[in-house]
Amino acid sequence: MLWDIIDAFELLKEHDIRTVRSRYVDSEEDAIAFASGRPIVLRESVTGRGGDSWSAAERLEGTHKIRHAYEKIAARNSSALPRVLAQEWVPEGTDLSIETRADDPGGPMIRLRLGNHIAQRLCPPAEPDAEAMVDELHSGHALVRGAHQKRMLAHLVCKVGALVDKQNLTGLDLNPVRMHENEYVVLGATIESARKPRLHRRLAPDAHDRWGEEYTPSGRQ
Repeated sequence: MLWDIIDAFELLKEHDIRTVRSRYVDSEEDAIAFASGRPIVLRESVTGRGGDSWSAAERLEGTHKIRHAYEKIAARNSSALPRVLAQEWVPEGTDLSIETRADDPGGPMIRLRLGNHIAQRLCPPAEPDAEAMVDELHSGHALVRGAHQKRMLAHLVCKVGALVDKQNLTGLDLNPVRMHENEYVVLGATIESARKPRLHRRLAPDAHDRWGEEYTPSGRQ
């Protein structure tokens, strides 16, 4: 089953993986309250064969722009309440992805992807393997700046691999992971598992603020 994106973010945070601040909003006033004076983006749910995905979105700052953007989404979904994901706006950086699949022919692999270039190892990788993956992509793309950023990205790859192994996930795709000089943040996450997510109770209000405890991206159960 596919996890709800908010549940996916909460699982990542439980494993010390930084994610963008996100929440479902169900009105323009709710979106404005979420922003609290800071720039945000609003993403509209787009349902396809593989489950829900989220539309691209522009930077919104100020109550007028946020209200207008939400109204446009609502107008396109006049027959039903739209699913709108509000996220804190994150400045441009280097976008890459980290993905795994449990059904890889040679065993579960973890892939670090930048554009059309991929570095991969068996999952979960040891620290030297993760560093080698970063080196492979860096050689053609100047991916990292200095030893600190290399260690940060390699450590992230290791944490993702350990999470997949510990939770027995069947698939994971962090896309994009936005890199800046001294930090990263996960902006999008797709997680698959054989069972529904189990999260700490303290996370439930934000993870299920509109759709109920049993919601998954493919529908309500």
